[in-house]
Amino acid sequence: MNILLVNSTRRWGGVKSWSLRCARQLAARGHDVCVAGRKGDPFLAACGEAGLPILPCAFGASWSPLLILRFARYIRRTGVEVVVCNTGRDLSTAGAAARLCGVPVVHRVGSATDFRDTWIRRGVHRWLVARILVPAHGMRQELLARFAWILPEQVAVSWNAAEAPRGPVDSGQAARLVCLGRLAGGKGLETLLVAFQRLRQSGHAAQLDLVGEGPLEDWLRDRVRELGLEDSVRMPGFIRPASDALRLARIGILPSLHEGFPNTLIEYWAAGLAVVASDLPGVREAMGETPAALVVPPGDSAALEQAMLALLEDGERCAALAHHGLQRARTVFGVEEEARRLEEVFTQLARP
Repeated sequence: MNILLVNSTRRWGGVKSWSLRCARQLAARGHDVCVAGRKGDPFLAACGEAGLPILPCAFGASWSPLLILRFARYIRRTGVEVVVCNTGRDLSTAGAAARLCGVPVVHRVGSATDFRDTWIRRGVHRWLVARILVPAHGMRQELLARFAWILPEQVAVSWNAAEAPRGPVDSGQAARLVCLGRLAGGKGLETLLVAFQRLRQSGHAAQLDLVGEGPLEDWLRDRVRELGLEDSVRMPGFIRPASDALRLARIGILPSLHEGFPNTLIEYWAAGLAVVASDLPGVREAMGETPAALVVPPGDSAALEQAMLALLEDGERCAALAHHGLQRARTVFGVEEEARRLEEVFTQLARP
């Protein structure tokens, strides 16, 4: 099968990690996979380093005739059978080209909030999209409940995965916490900083790493100073691979106010970290029936503080949570299973 993955986003986040991981795994299973992205993007460079064919593009205005023509020529020349898009810009360029060439389009959606119920959105989806791919069953239900024009048979579910689980690293520090992810609204970072300040004020010598980049980065640095946390909070920016950001910590924090399916949670488990997470549908779905994380109400800084304190002061409980999470990553969220699920979705769509 010949697959074109398109990602025109500017910053590296969970969607790009997903795109790179899936492209590598599908290629390993014998499929031809090319990744299209912005010229000069580190994501595209990482795809090239992984041995994947890449298609650098200058993504300008939506519905660019020149870019649509370029994608159409590439699709016809190489025999692409399925095009996977992530953003509206992807759909209005590569998606439009695929539709004109008679090739099915898969729209990978990371969150129901990515959708706006407008007549333009409805029209574009009805014309372009053959399948909507979501990372959680709860998110599928939310999409179908919110948007009556999406048909149940259109929406496929494939859980995200983590690279080969590694487990605890000896250099990890028991009193170091890490929050990995995009520094943006909706991630609950203000809640985390307030909870962490209370933890420090109670006399605990914990340390916190906020790892990532995003539009709130400067604001968060100012907030750290306002709260007097300069000596206990580090902001090292974006780190790839994620394992390098996690190996010094023992506890991973996911304070998000909303998530589709939390990639970060799976990465914490795969790294052997104990986890404190917001009580969200995607988190519950990832946990299943296992006690793989302490869950707290989203936006509740007091509950978050108490959960962090409980793990910092109870090493056995911390180790037990980490063990359950690592087992969950190994048995449920392996990359081979993820690739098999995607292969099944794409094969059903691929033209003869």
